[in-house]
Amino acid sequence: MGKKILVVDDDQEDMGTMKVLLEKIGATSLLITETEQVPKIFSTTGVEEFLAGGVVVLYNLKHGNVRENALEILKLRGASHQKKIVSYQITGKGITVYPDQEVFSEIK
Repeated sequence: MGKKILVVDDDQEDMGTMKVLLEKIGATSLLITETEQVPKIFSTTGVEEFLAGGVVVLYNLKHGNVRENALEILKLRGASHQKKIVSYQITGKGITVYPDQEVFSEIK
C-alpha cells in the first residue's frame, strides 16, 4: 500500500471527529504543534494531548554557543518507554535516537 500524507490546519472543533476517522481507517497520525522554547504546557487547550495516543516533545537546547537536539516521550498509550530526555539526530537516513547519551543542558 502506498503512503499518503494528509495535512490539516489546526481546527480544534473537529479534532475528535478526525481522530475517530483516522483510527477507523488504521492511519498513524501525527499532530504537530508549536510551543515556547521550554514549554510548561504543550497545546493551548490541552485537547490535543488528551486525544493523542502519544506525545513526543522535540527540543533544540542551547548551551553557550552550541545547540543539541533532544526528545522526550511524555505519553505513549499501550507502550512502555523511558521517562527521560534523550539526545537524537536527524540525517538524510532518518532519525537516530541515543537513549543512553546524556543531554548536556538542564531543561527548566
